[in-house]
Amino acid sequence: MQFSFRISISDIYSATLAIVGRFWVNISYNIGLQYAAEVLPTVVRAQGVALIHIMGYVASILAPFVVYLDTVSSILPLLVLGVIGVLGGLLTLLLPETLDKDLPQTLQDGEDFGKDQKIWDMPCLSKYVWKMILSHYFAKLLRYPMHSFFNKIITSFLFRFSLFLK
Repeated sequence: MQFSFRISISDIYSATLAIVGRFWVNISYNIGLQYAAEVLPTVVRAQGVALIHIMGYVASILAPFVVYLDTVSSILPLLVLGVIGVLGGLLTLLLPETLDKDLPQTLQDGEDFGKDQKIWDMPCLSKYVWKMILSHYFAKLLRYPMHSFFNKIITSFLFRFSLFLK
């Protein structure tokens, strides 16, 4: 009795993407719980975290129905999950920044938290961070002779971008 089966490249890609996708879903779920524990006021923190858990269970209940969409079209489950993921990522831009801020303790603090911030107030995109990154790359590029046309283009771009940040 012989057993033989074939594994195609597309099966390997599908399995790899499924594992990577599951990894990022787990990370985003844990980040959501941590973020809620930081941002929610103390008096409603337990209810907020419980609501996140309940929504996770609802998503687990609805997941087989999304997979069942494969009977309609093979691309439909991927499209639904991709759109939901991108939409969730875009909605996180509306959340307030917590870096160097006093976290809310009361409901009124929670209502007022983040009202003074604009939608694009993100510390990782501040001019200070970009200046540090650019100075690091300038130092690296200037250590090596400019033999290639590519290095000249990069240096020119970084110089012009650093002038924009001033």
